[in-house]
Amino acid sequence: MKSALMLLCAAAALAAGCSSGPSKPARSGGSVYVLKAHEFEGCECDSVCPCLFQKDTSHGDCKVLMAWSISEGHYKGTDLAGVNFVVAITKSGANMEKNMGKWTGVLYHSDKSSEAQKAGVTEILKAELGGAFEKLEVKTAPIAIKRNGDHHELTLGTVGSLKIAGIKNRAGAVMAIENVPSPIAPPKVWCGLSEVNTYADGSAKWDLKGRNALYAEFEMVSKQ
Repeated sequence: MKSALMLLCAAAALAAGCSSGPSKPARSGGSVYVLKAHEFEGCECDSVCPCLFQKDTSHGDCKVLMAWSISEGHYKGTDLAGVNFVVAITKSGANMEKNMGKWTGVLYHSDKSSEAQKAGVTEILKAELGGAFEKLEVKTAPIAIKRNGDHHELTLGTVGSLKIAGIKNRAGAVMAIENVPSPIAPPKVWCGLSEVNTYADGSAKWDLKGRNALYAEFEMVSKQ
């Protein structure tokens, strides 16, 4: 699946106001919210994810775990630096772009976030999602994220675990893709594979080891 970050950012006017890849420091000005963050994910598709090229998902659906770490930013007067959150897409349909408005999923706030931070993240996602989800539950859970170069690791309470590593060339550089055809992908994504991708919460369960993984830097700035 195309980076869920990428999908989520783009759902509102195809990423108007949301860019990813290396960027300048966020400037707040009169904006309601400004974010700089790192996102990584593992999905159901084979690598490299066909969604990046506006194709149907590899297996008829694209379940995904994505983790976001905010390095700096705010929502109104609430500081969001250091906030982590996770989104699980539990149903997407065969073509993610064509099925926007029909997805189902769960937004997980960190149990370390304040109520004001949770409210801010929720409002930002509402603004950026643009109706991509038919149903989006909101929950709170322990979230632990580790990063070491291209290696990323997420522990989502007792319900989810994700470990990814970049796909490297002989020189040790992680494969990256820029300027892909999809209008809802960011300018640049780094490609990887999931070493672990498990999830079990309610009726949604999966084990997607060896499938597609992606990561990217991004920035969001509200239009106001």
